[in-house]
Amino acid sequence: MNTVCLWSGGKDSAYAFYLARTAGQHIKALISFLDEEGAVSRSHGLSAEVIALQAEATGMPHLSRAMPQRNFEGDFKDWIALLKKEIGLEAMIFGDIHLQEHKQWIERVCRETEILPLLPLWGRNPKGLAEEILASGFKAVVVSTRADVLGEEWLGKPYDPSFLETLPPGTDPLGEKGEFHTFVYDGPIFQRPFHFHPGEKRQKEGHWFLEIVLDGGSAGDEP
Repeated sequence: MNTVCLWSGGKDSAYAFYLARTAGQHIKALISFLDEEGAVSRSHGLSAEVIALQAEATGMPHLSRAMPQRNFEGDFKDWIALLKKEIGLEAMIFGDIHLQEHKQWIERVCRETEILPLLPLWGRNPKGLAEEILASGFKAVVVSTRADVLGEEWLGKPYDPSFLETLPPGTDPLGEKGEFHTFVYDGPIFQRPFHFHPGEKRQKEGHWFLEIVLDGGSAGDEP
């Protein structure tokens, strides 16, 4: 079954891809949604260059597209139709975990475009899944936070057991409600880890974002 996997650059999409590939899914490409200017990824705020280099390090083809919020669903359906023609798309992998309204939207759009939605993380216990992601060797840092939950001081923190233990009460350990997003820089899906340093911090529409600046290295010491 010809499949693509949504790729945000964060831990959930990375782990969904890992599980699907391990299970033998025939994944043709990773695909990413960018902002209206095509400069950064939606929600995570990672640059288009960083997203593309991450995908390259998995050995997979990568496709990206600017997706303005004002017509997101229509543009998404148009892209699915194009992928059906170009690569014979039959299914799409999503990294959603437990937000029912997201699942309902995914299922409706996929039904209307006649492809199969695959959600390998769906219904998992958040704390258990977070621990499983870390135990599998994925390494990530926080690159976006919802300002009313986590301040700018959380940007750049490693996503690790200490991070999970110090989250404010009620915060989802996977950030499933948008409390935070991550940048994955190492893990079993990559041919090499990424060397990077934190760039500028910025606040936009109630969220904090951290720029990730790649150092140009491949294997070696962790950042």
